[in-house]
Amino acid sequence: MPRWVKSLAIIVALLGSIAGSIYAIDDRYVTDKEAATSLESFNSKMDQEVIKIRMQILELSKNGIITEYYKHKELIRAYPNDKELKQELIEIRQRRDIVDQKIEAILESGS
Repeated sequence: MPRWVKSLAIIVALLGSIAGSIYAIDDRYVTDKEAATSLESFNSKMDQEVIKIRMQILELSKNGIITEYYKHKELIRAYPNDKELKQELIEIRQRRDIVDQKIEAILESGS
């Protein structure tokens, strides 16, 4: 094989490996489209987690309110003429209704 053919083959192989290296290096970086898609996916997952945590907080709050409600009901049975207990029971019902409305709003928003 003539020397110039060997040199040409080496040059072509060298250029090919350089081009392949450039392509590999360029391909490892994220494109704008990929980054935007990934970021949107991450944001939607985080939004779902935030809604899930809010629901858990509201449910815990509602459970606490229900416990308080039944304790007040027992106190009213023990002291039926206490107007302050009756007023507190009304306020507890109002808080329970507010929490129920917040839970319904989250459920109606589709998440």
